[in-house]
Amino acid sequence: MQPPVEAPNAQSPQGPAAPVGQYEFTAEQNVVIGKLASRMRLAGIIQIAFGALQLVGNCGMSTGEGSLKFSSTASPVYLALIVVGALMLAASISFRRIVDTEGKDISHLMEALGRFSTSIIVQLITYIILGLLLLLAIVVLIVVLLFFAAFLGSILAS
Repeated sequence: MQPPVEAPNAQSPQGPAAPVGQYEFTAEQNVVIGKLASRMRLAGIIQIAFGALQLVGNCGMSTGEGSLKFSSTASPVYLALIVVGALMLAASISFRRIVDTEGKDISHLMEALGRFSTSIIVQLITYIILGLLLLLAIVVLIVVLLFFAAFLGSILAS
């Protein structure tokens, strides 16, 4: 059985421990991580593009009363797509650093996982908000239909 290894910068009775060398991924592991970084980069670019296209596509211009007016029905979902895409790109860069550099694989991995986790949190918050808005729309629709049915029923009864 091997003796336990102290964590980097852990305090011992003799003072701070010497920094422990970082793990270096093998060539095969780097191939897998490199593919992940490339796919995340592509996914981030696509999300940014879709978000930007939807944002621009829902903006309009009109002229009226001698002035030019801009309007937008832009949904926060489009902005969330852009933000999540940017976070995905940032995470892909950190994953790529694992492959391209030596000596800091674990540091780059932790940075990449943190950025990826942030993008997932933004997505989850967006989905929760959308779910609540959908639920609210369904409730409003039911109330309107019930009101209309009651109104129509009172007209038919008289």
